[in-house]
Amino acid sequence: MPFSILRRLAGVVFAAATLLAAPAAFAQTYTIHRSFTGAGGVTGTATLEMANSTQTGTTTVGNFGTVPAELVSATISFNNLGGAPTSTTFTRSQLSGFVFDRSSGTITDINFWAPANADGYEMSGVVAFDTAVTKGAYRVDVTNAVGAPPVPAAVPTMTEWAMILFALALAGGAALMIQRRRSELA
Repeated sequence: MPFSILRRLAGVVFAAATLLAAPAAFAQTYTIHRSFTGAGGVTGTATLEMANSTQTGTTTVGNFGTVPAELVSATISFNNLGGAPTSTTFTRSQLSGFVFDRSSGTITDINFWAPANADGYEMSGVVAFDTAVTKGAYRVDVTNAVGAPPVPAAVPTMTEWAMILFALALAGGAALMIQRRRSELA
Protein backbone atom coordinates (compact mmCIF):
# COMPACT_ATOMS: atom_id res chain seq x y z
CA MET A 1 0.00 0.00 0.00
CA PRO A 2 2.69 2.60 0.83
CA PHE A 3 4.40 1.79 -2.48
CA SER A 4 1.29 2.63 -4.57
CA ILE A 5 0.69 5.84 -2.61
CA LEU A 6 4.30 6.87 -3.13
CA ARG A 7 4.03 6.14 -6.85
CA ARG A 8 0.86 8.25 -7.17
CA LEU A 9 2.44 11.08 -5.20
CA ALA A 10 5.49 11.08 -7.48
CA GLY A 11 3.20 11.20 -10.53
CA VAL A 12 1.26 14.17 -9.14
CA VAL A 13 4.46 16.05 -8.27
CA PHE A 14 5.92 15.41 -11.73
CA ALA A 15 2.70 16.57 -13.44
CA ALA A 16 2.63 19.74 -11.32
CA ALA A 17 6.28 20.48 -12.16
CA THR A 18 5.54 20.04 -15.85
CA LEU A 19 2.54 22.37 -15.71
CA LEU A 20 4.44 25.04 -13.79
CA ALA A 21 7.37 24.87 -16.19
CA ALA A 22 5.21 25.24 -19.29
CA PRO A 23 4.33 28.97 -19.03
CA ALA A 24 7.96 29.98 -18.49
CA ALA A 25 9.42 27.55 -21.02
CA PHE A 26 9.91 30.24 -23.66
CA ALA A 27 10.31 33.93 -22.95
CA GLN A 28 7.36 35.93 -24.23
CA THR A 29 9.35 39.16 -24.47
CA TYR A 30 12.85 40.31 -25.29
CA THR A 31 14.71 43.36 -24.08
CA ILE A 32 16.31 46.10 -26.17
CA HIS A 33 18.98 48.33 -24.62
CA ARG A 34 19.87 51.65 -26.22
CA SER A 35 22.46 54.17 -25.05
CA PHE A 36 22.37 57.93 -25.73
CA THR A 37 24.95 60.69 -26.03
CA GLY A 38 24.28 64.27 -27.00
CA ALA A 39 25.16 67.94 -26.80
CA GLY A 40 26.42 69.31 -23.48
CA GLY A 41 27.48 65.90 -22.19
CA VAL A 42 23.95 64.50 -22.20
CA THR A 43 23.82 60.74 -21.72
CA GLY A 44 21.01 58.31 -21.22
CA THR A 45 19.65 54.83 -21.66
CA ALA A 46 16.49 53.25 -22.97
CA THR A 47 15.44 49.78 -21.84
CA LEU A 48 12.51 48.43 -23.80
CA GLU A 49 10.75 45.12 -23.29
CA MET A 50 9.09 44.06 -26.54
CA ALA A 51 6.74 41.19 -27.35
CA ASN A 52 8.38 38.36 -29.28
CA SER A 53 5.90 38.94 -32.12
CA THR A 54 7.95 41.99 -33.14
CA GLN A 55 11.22 40.10 -33.34
CA THR A 56 11.21 38.97 -37.00
CA GLY A 57 10.08 40.32 -40.32
CA THR A 58 10.10 43.85 -41.69
CA THR A 59 7.50 46.22 -40.33
CA THR A 60 6.84 49.31 -38.27
CA VAL A 61 5.30 48.85 -34.83
CA GLY A 62 3.68 51.85 -33.18
CA ASN A 63 2.34 55.19 -34.31
CA PHE A 64 2.18 58.85 -33.36
CA GLY A 65 -0.95 58.60 -31.25
CA THR A 66 -0.69 55.57 -28.99
CA VAL A 67 1.86 53.15 -27.60
CA PRO A 68 1.26 49.68 -29.03
CA ALA A 69 0.76 46.57 -26.92
CA GLU A 70 3.99 45.16 -28.36
CA LEU A 71 5.90 47.58 -26.14
CA VAL A 72 5.47 45.77 -22.81
CA SER A 73 7.59 48.17 -20.74
CA ALA A 74 9.94 51.09 -21.28
CA THR A 75 12.29 53.15 -19.13
CA ILE A 76 14.04 56.02 -20.91
CA SER A 77 16.40 58.14 -18.82
CA PHE A 78 18.49 61.22 -19.61
CA ASN A 79 21.36 62.62 -17.53
CA ASN A 80 23.29 65.93 -17.54
CA LEU A 81 20.48 67.95 -19.10
CA GLY A 82 20.89 71.72 -19.05
CA GLY A 83 17.92 72.57 -16.84
CA ALA A 84 17.01 71.79 -13.26
CA PRO A 85 16.70 68.95 -12.47
CA THR A 86 19.59 67.77 -14.60
CA SER A 87 18.17 64.30 -15.17
CA THR A 88 14.74 62.94 -16.02
CA THR A 89 13.02 59.64 -16.80
CA PHE A 90 10.11 58.57 -18.97
CA THR A 91 8.22 55.30 -18.64
CA ARG A 92 5.84 53.48 -20.97
CA SER A 93 2.81 55.06 -19.30
CA GLN A 94 4.24 58.54 -20.03
CA LEU A 95 4.77 57.91 -23.75
CA SER A 96 2.19 59.30 -26.14
CA GLY A 97 3.77 57.71 -29.19
CA PHE A 98 6.37 55.15 -30.12
CA VAL A 99 7.77 53.81 -33.40
CA PHE A 100 9.88 50.69 -33.65
CA ASP A 101 11.12 49.76 -37.15
CA ARG A 102 12.63 46.35 -37.76
CA SER A 103 14.18 44.52 -40.67
CA SER A 104 14.57 40.75 -40.25
CA GLY A 105 14.82 41.10 -36.48
CA THR A 106 17.27 44.02 -36.63
CA ILE A 107 16.22 47.36 -35.16
CA THR A 108 16.54 50.10 -37.77
CA ASP A 109 14.76 52.94 -35.99
CA ILE A 110 13.40 53.72 -32.51
CA ASN A 111 11.56 56.99 -31.87
CA PHE A 112 9.61 58.22 -28.85
CA TRP A 113 7.10 60.95 -28.09
CA ALA A 114 6.07 62.08 -24.62
CA PRO A 115 4.36 65.20 -23.26
CA ALA A 116 5.89 67.11 -20.35
CA ASN A 117 6.58 64.85 -17.39
CA ALA A 118 6.72 65.86 -13.72
CA ASP A 119 10.18 67.39 -14.31
CA GLY A 120 8.87 69.59 -17.14
CA TYR A 121 10.74 67.77 -19.93
CA GLU A 122 9.15 66.69 -23.20
CA MET A 123 10.50 64.07 -25.57
CA SER A 124 10.08 63.67 -29.32
CA GLY A 125 11.58 61.37 -31.91
CA VAL A 126 13.14 63.12 -34.91
CA VAL A 127 15.07 60.75 -37.16
CA ALA A 128 16.51 57.27 -36.92
CA PHE A 129 18.16 56.76 -33.55
CA ASP A 130 17.68 60.39 -32.56
CA THR A 131 15.54 61.84 -29.79
CA ALA A 132 14.98 65.49 -28.86
CA VAL A 133 14.52 66.42 -25.20
CA THR A 134 13.00 69.85 -24.57
CA LYS A 135 12.06 71.99 -21.61
CA GLY A 136 10.56 75.29 -22.66
CA ALA A 137 12.98 76.85 -25.16
CA TYR A 138 15.76 74.47 -24.10
CA ARG A 139 16.41 71.60 -26.52
CA VAL A 140 18.99 68.81 -26.74
CA ASP A 141 19.23 66.36 -29.60
CA VAL A 142 20.38 63.05 -28.22
CA THR A 143 21.77 60.52 -30.68
CA ASN A 144 22.27 56.82 -30.23
CA ALA A 145 25.78 56.04 -29.02
CA VAL A 146 25.78 52.37 -29.96
CA GLY A 147 23.71 50.45 -32.44
CA ALA A 148 20.95 48.27 -31.13
CA PRO A 149 22.39 44.95 -29.96
CA PRO A 150 21.26 41.76 -31.67
CA VAL A 151 18.05 40.32 -30.31
CA PRO A 152 18.88 37.46 -27.92
CA ALA A 153 17.31 34.08 -28.58
CA ALA A 154 14.65 32.90 -26.17
CA VAL A 155 16.10 30.42 -23.67
CA PRO A 156 13.87 27.70 -22.19
CA THR A 157 13.65 28.12 -18.42
CA MET A 158 11.80 26.72 -15.43
CA THR A 159 10.26 28.76 -12.62
CA GLU A 160 11.56 28.39 -9.07
CA TRP A 161 8.50 26.35 -8.06
CA ALA A 162 8.89 24.09 -11.07
CA MET A 163 12.52 23.45 -10.07
CA ILE A 164 11.45 22.61 -6.51
CA LEU A 165 8.71 20.26 -7.70
CA PHE A 166 11.05 18.68 -10.22
CA ALA A 167 13.59 18.03 -7.45
CA LEU A 168 10.80 16.49 -5.35
CA ALA A 169 9.81 14.30 -8.29
CA LEU A 170 13.41 13.13 -8.66
CA ALA A 171 13.58 12.40 -4.93
CA GLY A 172 10.28 10.53 -5.17
CA GLY A 173 11.61 8.49 -8.07
CA ALA A 174 14.70 7.61 -6.07
CA ALA A 175 12.52 6.58 -3.12
CA LEU A 176 10.47 4.37 -5.46
CA MET A 177 13.59 2.65 -6.73
CA ILE A 178 14.84 2.04 -3.18
CA GLN A 179 11.43 0.69 -2.12
CA ARG A 180 11.28 -1.59 -5.18
CA ARG A 181 14.76 -3.02 -4.54
CA ARG A 182 13.97 -3.62 -0.89
CA SER A 183 10.78 -5.48 -1.77
CA GLU A 184 12.67 -7.58 -4.35
CA LEU A 185 15.30 -8.55 -1.78
CA ALA A 186 12.71 -9.45 0.85
